[in-house]
Amino acid sequence: MTKKKLTYYEKRAIREEEEVQRSADYVENQVRNAYSKTQSYLTGEVKKIYKRYLNKTDKTEAEVKKILNTSVEPAELVKLKQLTKSIDNPQLKTESQNYLDGLAVKHRIRRLEDLKAKSYLVSKQVANVQLDKQTDFYIDTIHKAYNNAAVESIIGHADSGVRAVNDGKYKSWAVQDGKLVHELIDSESGKVLDTIKVAKDEPVTEFKELSTKYVRNILDSNWEGSNYSKRIWNDTELLAERLEELFTVEAMTGMSEQEMAKAIAKEFETSMYVARRLIRTEANYMAGQAKLKGWKEHGVKEYVIVAILDFKTSVTCQDQDGKRYKVEDAEVGVNYNPFHPFCRSVARAIFSEMSLSGDRKAIDRVTGEAFTIKQSTTYKEWEKMLLDKHGEKDLNIAKNKVKNYRSDLAKYNKLTDDYKKERDIKNFNDYQEQKYKDYKLKSKKVNKTQEPISKFEEAFGNNNYNKFKKSLENLPNSEFKELLSKHLDKVEFVKTDDKNVVRGQEVNLNQKTFDGTDSKKSMQSVYHELGHALDNLGSEVLDSDYYRASSMPKYQLKKSIQKDLLNTFNRDLREINGESYVNAKSIKKLSIYDESAIVRKYKTLAGENPQTYSSLSDMMESTGKFVEYPLGHGHGLKYWKVSGNQEAEFFAHMSESLVNDEARKMMYDTFPTASKKWEEIISDILKGG
Repeated sequence: MTKKKLTYYEKRAIREEEEVQRSADYVENQVRNAYSKTQSYLTGEVKKIYKRYLNKTDKTEAEVKKILNTSVEPAELVKLKQLTKSIDNPQLKTESQNYLDGLAVKHRIRRLEDLKAKSYLVSKQVANVQLDKQTDFYIDTIHKAYNNAAVESIIGHADSGVRAVNDGKYKSWAVQDGKLVHELIDSESGKVLDTIKVAKDEPVTEFKELSTKYVRNILDSNWEGSNYSKRIWNDTELLAERLEELFTVEAMTGMSEQEMAKAIAKEFETSMYVARRLIRTEANYMAGQAKLKGWKEHGVKEYVIVAILDFKTSVTCQDQDGKRYKVEDAEVGVNYNPFHPFCRSVARAIFSEMSLSGDRKAIDRVTGEAFTIKQSTTYKEWEKMLLDKHGEKDLNIAKNKVKNYRSDLAKYNKLTDDYKKERDIKNFNDYQEQKYKDYKLKSKKVNKTQEPISKFEEAFGNNNYNKFKKSLENLPNSEFKELLSKHLDKVEFVKTDDKNVVRGQEVNLNQKTFDGTDSKKSMQSVYHELGHALDNLGSEVLDSDYYRASSMPKYQLKKSIQKDLLNTFNRDLREINGESYVNAKSIKKLSIYDESAIVRKYKTLAGENPQTYSSLSDMMESTGKFVEYPLGHGHGLKYWKVSGNQEAEFFAHMSESLVNDEARKMMYDTFPTASKKWEEIISDILKGG
């Protein structure tokens, strides 16, 4: 936090925020322990299978498949039931029991199903711990924030209403009979010289508890499209889904025991980061809502946003710093914190214009020295002072040290002792100083794709590299091209003989991806998978609480996809059936005859040009209305039950259409609204990064 010499009220607001974050540390540690125990348990279960069956000899995929399809012993089913018993939350317990009931129909399950079942159940155990610990924490946070807002409001109103003479004495506050009074205390003896009662016509000056009903309203309230319990549910569902993707015959044939353990650890690390982000952002939100309630009840009319003056502050918060708003107009993410996940900005009440006057201390983030600025100085004005004092080069170096702290630290920790000794690197600060001492301001003409493309060439060879380079140069969407060029260095490329898959920013591609198939042109699948990687990366760039940018509620992409498909199908059916056709109100309302007519039309078109219509086949299947692989292509109906998959695949299909003119025309014609949403997401990620 910036060490400012702030007003009483700004100090109070920041102290309250720090207290929330300290409390969040405790909850976060408890949740981290739950994730750690779950990861250890699951890694141990996988280790058993490797030790018993897969590590003894080099086995073919057929042999591994045979092993993993062998039924487990009845005792293993008892273990699954024991996992369910440890879940207390009624909803989680019911879902877990339903999951087990589905397996019990078979009486005996395969080893692979047993492993997947354990991954599902332990993810729900983690959800159970999160709900338990976080709910108690949030309730406590809400009460504290409300009470603090009440005290702040009473003091603020009294402070602006009482004009006591301070002759070498100082004023303080005390509570008498449930009411706040103003005291004059001798600075030397500490004795109370006089007590001033707050005027009766002041706003509410009595302390009262926030009602249980209102606390529940805050806990259950939706913002950014969901509440905290639903987010926990969705996050653990995605964890279970990704773990199940790991536990396949293909993965367990191609991975060693150590590689599988690393893959499991990576999934848990990602989920723990999301859990940490949820804990802190939800606490910020709930404290803010309780504070607003307290302000409204005590007559506070206005507030001002206070951002932290350092280089970690987001662009959004930089712009908000110093802005004043009416309490009655407060809206989270628009003019009230949190503005984004991990938001550190605070709102403080305004009681009089005097509270906004005077000076304060700020930190020069280039030198670390303190200097005096006006109370009203905003983030932008503070940054301009540093720019005028140090110049663009030194300012950018200081920013890059903060921005690249984690990646730089990871690289520093990998340095050998000989390397450090040779270059006189005594500590991490020395490493960063040496790294950025030859920093040069980037020209707009610099080819940002040069280094990342060499990574691509290293993974897939010169011929495939040349194909990719040519396709990148000819992309018709300039923003997608710029975005890909800007972030390609963050993508890890892996050549595989198996199916294409993306995990985070790790893109695994096979040779067919470059050669093309009956359903995809050359390079089409490359951009499909890169679309997934950019979608995942976009979530981080936009500070989203969701795993993918395409899933963010603000874009309403799923709604647009369904709306566009419905309009397209209604138009098709009117052409087939004539003007007497009555439009269906939803895709689910299409009759079996209408469904068959649509499939017949597009199956004919797909037969003539499968490379154009394979994406539409996938999107039709994603609605759940059509049969699996309606035009010969798809993921299978089970795949679409996972929240966010429809939006993710649409994002990837739009991306791949950039190297297939006919497919691109089909996508824009079929999805006029959703395609614009895709462009909007691309643009936002580009601006945010």
